[in-house]
Amino acid sequence: MGTMLGNHVWQSTLFAAAIWMGVWLARRHHAAVRHALWLAASLKFAVPFAVLVWAGHQIEWPGRPSVVYLERASPLVVLSSMGEPFSQGTVRLSRAGTATPASPAWNWRDVLAGVWLLGTACLLTRWGRQWWQVRCVLRHASWGLATEREVAQLRALEARRRRGRPLRVAFTEDALEPGVFGIARPVLVWPRRLSRELSDSQIDAVLLHELTHVARRDNLAAAVHAVVEAVFWWHPMVWWIGARLVDERERACDERVLGDGSERDSYAESLIATCRVSLEAPACVAGVTGASLARRIERIMTEDAGVPLDRWRRLVVASVAAGAVLVPVLVGLLSAPRLLARSLLVIQDSAEHLEFEVASVKPNVSGDGPVRIELQANSRFLATNFPLRGLIRFAYAAQDYQLVDVPEWAARERFDIVAKAPGELPLEAPGTIGKPQLLTQSLLRDRFQLRVHRETREMPVYALTLARRDGKLGASIAPSTVDCEALMRAPRDGGLPPPRPNPGARPQCGLRTVPGRIMAGGFPLSQLALTLSQRMQRIVIDRTELTGNFDFEVKFTPDPMPTSAPDGFDLSTIDPNGPSLTTALQEQLGLKLEPMRAPVDVLVVDRVERPSPD
Repeated sequence: MGTMLGNHVWQSTLFAAAIWMGVWLARRHHAAVRHALWLAASLKFAVPFAVLVWAGHQIEWPGRPSVVYLERASPLVVLSSMGEPFSQGTVRLSRAGTATPASPAWNWRDVLAGVWLLGTACLLTRWGRQWWQVRCVLRHASWGLATEREVAQLRALEARRRRGRPLRVAFTEDALEPGVFGIARPVLVWPRRLSRELSDSQIDAVLLHELTHVARRDNLAAAVHAVVEAVFWWHPMVWWIGARLVDERERACDERVLGDGSERDSYAESLIATCRVSLEAPACVAGVTGASLARRIERIMTEDAGVPLDRWRRLVVASVAAGAVLVPVLVGLLSAPRLLARSLLVIQDSAEHLEFEVASVKPNVSGDGPVRIELQANSRFLATNFPLRGLIRFAYAAQDYQLVDVPEWAARERFDIVAKAPGELPLEAPGTIGKPQLLTQSLLRDRFQLRVHRETREMPVYALTLARRDGKLGASIAPSTVDCEALMRAPRDGGLPPPRPNPGARPQCGLRTVPGRIMAGGFPLSQLALTLSQRMQRIVIDRTELTGNFDFEVKFTPDPMPTSAPDGFDLSTIDPNGPSLTTALQEQLGLKLEPMRAPVDVLVVDRVERPSPD
């Protein structure tokens, strides 16, 4: 949550800085343009880019690739890293197994949240009191009749401006400046004592000012920014934007009044007279004396109205506004991580067609023996005693429950595959799509006539998170000190392979599962999430924000208890009264599984046949 908030505030601040540059370019143009730009900056605080990125994720088009491979320096990656600096940190690990994420888990998080909520509540209470005060004024006000002087002048101005719905007028004896109250059905609040101070031409100027507020829907814009200020009251940029909004709003109305033919001297005198006999209107009322009065009078008397935007500047302003919406949508459209977990279900297309040079597929009718896939150093791919359903899972890096409409025989019948790959077969991390998986997709398509398509369905998932707020891990996990990549390269470079551990011992590199135990060495937690997905029969998303490799061991009581075990493993070592897997994760590793729902990719099998003979 803190990471998302930090990214949102950072993005909004950068956007406000870009808006400031746009305002500087439009400094000689109409104030309405600058007000619109500052309002866009305010709206950015209200609408996170993540919402727009999500909208881009939902867009589909025919032929859209299942996944997009992004280079490290691609524009989308650069945009993402610039826009989400709080998501790019590393993790520092101590020997005691304490993790310090880049987005720190504040010990005072609850206190800060309380202070934040208290500030928001105070502001909302203050504005609520102001709104209620104006409501009380209206309750005791008298509604203007068409025969009254101010109402008659207002109706004449509305006819000149061709305004459809007449603006209601409420006369009050309070010392409140004239202003417009309300959003859906605005009301003009007019103090009677002001009429005795102004001439007809000055009243016309003040009424024109208020009609301009109504036409521009300034009360709605002020209400939106009031919400932004209430939520982000601690950010000075928000208050600075608010001051700019009021200043440009009043300046835009002044320009419109002068543009409608009001005399400068008369209009300036009406503002001064209004300030002399009235109190400033609350924030919920678009009044006539907002912003710095001295500066406004100086501008009214000395400056001409801003010049309209030429075609080039209109194009620039429109591009900035459209880009603020379209860029995050485009990022979501192109990146489209449809599955929040690591399984991407990549379906190979014709643009990157890989095939084995030669392949032999034979049914395995022995009914026993190990079930394994091997990638040998001589570019040989071996699958022994493997069911077709398992081959599909391997080829598309899918979990078993992500496969839909697979025939029953595909899980029962097993096959032996020996194939020769073009070039080397790199060892890919579990759950990822690489060359071996793409080659297997081609084999399944050519020999088993497999045809599949992808769908997205809302499913329950788990999030793997830190169990403790201080980030401390359990006693059964520690950062790995072994260079597993060097050990895996050793056989290919002519060295000796790493020794095989006993069936009940933790491997130096990799992961081993036996009944009631998960053991790993030099293993990332993102891959632990994939392993847990297989056991929990539900996608597990790594939300720990921990990088690097770990050595760990989890002991639990399997449900149901196994009746057989791998050679060399003693079932009596399982504690029948031990913790469940979820409890063991929290007690021994300091990790927990939190249930949630998310869109998950499923692979629908449209067609599959038994293989043709070799």
